[in-house]
Amino acid sequence: MNYSEGSNWLAYSEDRLRKLVEEIARAHRVIVMIARTSQSVPVKAGFIAEEMHSLTFNLDAIMKGAIAEACTDRHESFYDFEFQKNGPSDLVVANEYITLLAQVKFYSTPQGTAAALRELRAGVHVYANMLLVAPTDQIIGVSDAARKTMLRERAKARRLEVANAAEYVMNTVSDVIDLGGVVSKPIALKEAHDIAMWPCGLTFYSFVEPFIYDVVFDIMRQRHHIGAPHGISPFLNDYDMLRQSGFDAEYIDALHRTRMHVAHCAATIPPIPNIPFYQADNEPVPW
Repeated sequence: MNYSEGSNWLAYSEDRLRKLVEEIARAHRVIVMIARTSQSVPVKAGFIAEEMHSLTFNLDAIMKGAIAEACTDRHESFYDFEFQKNGPSDLVVANEYITLLAQVKFYSTPQGTAAALRELRAGVHVYANMLLVAPTDQIIGVSDAARKTMLRERAKARRLEVANAAEYVMNTVSDVIDLGGVVSKPIALKEAHDIAMWPCGLTFYSFVEPFIYDVVFDIMRQRHHIGAPHGISPFLNDYDMLRQSGFDAEYIDALHRTRMHVAHCAATIPPIPNIPFYQADNEPVPW
């Protein structure tokens, strides 16, 4: 890799880093707004789970250079899909080929979560044909509870609509949103509760830190490889911008520690091999 190629890769990585932090800041503002409401923690945790799955899906899309997006009805882009607030779902997931609705339910027990995911209105499963998401620590219990409901209702030969809805939950429930290889990060019930309690603390940061770490590490590694100065992106040094984006001092300090740790590690590793970067459609980047 010559200096020009390395500079192009650095420019790409710097742009990716900016997109990551901007997406984190956007979601963080909404999460802080949710956490500061007077609603109970269990209620807020369900909203937080929606935002965290949307956020981490979008971060994964940025990392993979994929054309994909997830958004809740708390974000303006939700209405670009012509969905209404308080409709059947508060979360939409899309790529260049398909648009899907998702339903996230975080109840205190797997049985409660399973029952919520098989909700019927006028005999029709509300969440049919949607992506169904539950807490990662409940996923086995939710599937098992849905299976028991299905078997019980079919054995009685009544309420078959309940049995069918339960079967759909059993077969499709997941702890992630996965569309075209872009995947959100699973979140446990307790983690959603922790983030829902103001101040959100480092539980939120623990979800987004790996994305920042990977890009910062890549930037530092590239700088080391091409002999450029080891200074990291000025964007992450703009603490005023970070504060204006709604990050609290604890988050900014944690981000700074990650940056310093990565800078130390990246300067000690050997150069990376000259492997071309490929976009999502497998077309080489033209540089």
